[in-house]
Amino acid sequence: RDLPISVYLKALSPKMPIWLPSSAPSFNAGVMVIDMHAWEASNITGLVDSWARRNSGRELWRHGSQPPLLLLLHDRVSWLDAAWNIDGLGHHKPQSPEALATARILHWTGPLKPWAANGLHQDLWQPFAVHCWRGFEDAVLPAT
Repeated sequence: RDLPISVYLKALSPKMPIWLPSSAPSFNAGVMVIDMHAWEASNITGLVDSWARRNSGRELWRHGSQPPLLLLLHDRVSWLDAAWNIDGLGHHKPQSPEALATARILHWTGPLKPWAANGLHQDLWQPFAVHCWRGFEDAVLPAT
């Protein structure tokens, strides 16, 4: 919610729709609560597919599924309490101890995933590693 949509979309591309509010706040599509009736009634899946096909040359955005969701849903979102998506844990983004203590979902956006040797916040991940990596014990970091 801190970053405008233009961070994710090439807002100045001549192929970008003129109606795009490039300064509108973005949302993290990694944690969403979806009204499936409204989603289906609005054909969001079909529209995401259509936008993805238009972007085959990466002229509208560079990566991921987030940009077409921002295009389609930027004006249809309701914000969840921040505790439901403590993101940026895979970046060097500081999080307050209070935010981490009240977190409902810890979200490792960014390249420094906690199961990697150079990952961040491995102490937060370790209690969950047993459940998430059952059968892959050799691939995760040893308990410290």
